[in-house]
Amino acid sequence: MKKKYLYEVDFMRNFFISGVLLNHITGIVKGLFDSGTIMYTVLGSLHASLHFTRMGFMFMTGLVLFLAYRNKDLQVFSFWRKRYVSVGIPYIFWNMVYSLFALPTETLQKVIGDFWGHLIHGDQAYLYYVLVTMQLYLIFPFLLLFLKRFRKHSKLIFAISYLLQLAMTFFIKYKIRDFDMSNWPYLLSHWGIFVGTYQLYFIAGGIASLNYDRFTAFVERHKRKINWLALLSIPVICAYYLWNYQVLGLSESNAKSVHQPLFVIYATIIVLFALNLGRRWAAYREKYPEKLFSRYISLAAQLSFGIYLTQYIGMTLMRTFLIPVLRDHKVFALPAIPFLFIFVFGLSFIISYLLYKSPLSSLIGRKHQKKLTGGRR
Repeated sequence: MKKKYLYEVDFMRNFFISGVLLNHITGIVKGLFDSGTIMYTVLGSLHASLHFTRMGFMFMTGLVLFLAYRNKDLQVFSFWRKRYVSVGIPYIFWNMVYSLFALPTETLQKVIGDFWGHLIHGDQAYLYYVLVTMQLYLIFPFLLLFLKRFRKHSKLIFAISYLLQLAMTFFIKYKIRDFDMSNWPYLLSHWGIFVGTYQLYFIAGGIASLNYDRFTAFVERHKRKINWLALLSIPVICAYYLWNYQVLGLSESNAKSVHQPLFVIYATIIVLFALNLGRRWAAYREKYPEKLFSRYISLAAQLSFGIYLTQYIGMTLMRTFLIPVLRDHKVFALPAIPFLFIFVFGLSFIISYLLYKSPLSSLIGRKHQKKLTGGRR
């Protein structure tokens, strides 16, 4: 039987990659203002409300990966070879490209010396996500086997994973500062790039894919509640940021950190909301498959990883040419964000599309092909 294409997955890919770019742009614009000013606080609240994107992106990584292999007899070494080649080539290439961005201010010898550090730490140009993904690939065959073996206990596994994530984020927020991490392994002391830190989202993506009909039926039954919760959760998370920053006295980065218990709940709500929107769009697409917007969503979904990899080019140009203009006209900073987003997203889209249609498509983790594929069940 022919596999059904899950168009809602395409929509969710677009939803979260757009959120990622908007999140990064908002953070850059916020830097135009001094700490403690009204605009800094407003943009900080907006920035915090966009921090569901990292968890959403991790969930989508798990969902798409499990959807691709849930009905296949996975060969471990073949899987590793295929996946590490597809993600390793762009990871090494874009690390090299972005390392060269430092040449105007650094010597070539230092750039070459720093390259290896960036490669093993994933600490430049938002490439930490790729490093996390490579860790996921390492454990994925065993995680898939585990979730399939205990599929009847999916609810229990999800509940345990959820409680573990809440406990982990509580520990990171309130307790981890009390520990001397100087002798800890790198990935544990830099938990933001450790796959275990995001275990809930990968496991949730796997469970959702293995129980997709039940999962989507749940979302359909509770779609009105999900929509209301999503709407109400935004001011709640903004207020939570203000509480962290102004009352608890946390640093600005810690105040909006995704590694907090409430952000786990917030991300859960937004993921369900994104799926709900995706299903509405999928229904629309069935009626109007040839509409320009329908074709755009399908194409942009295929380019989402490329957009993530190339966003730093647009961000660099934005910082160099557009942010200085806003620094002299700060009154336009907030309304400029949508236009900055269009600039960065549009440029990343064009670069990714040109690579996708060329023999260099491996640089964005894609095979050179004209026909769009993916998202099938």
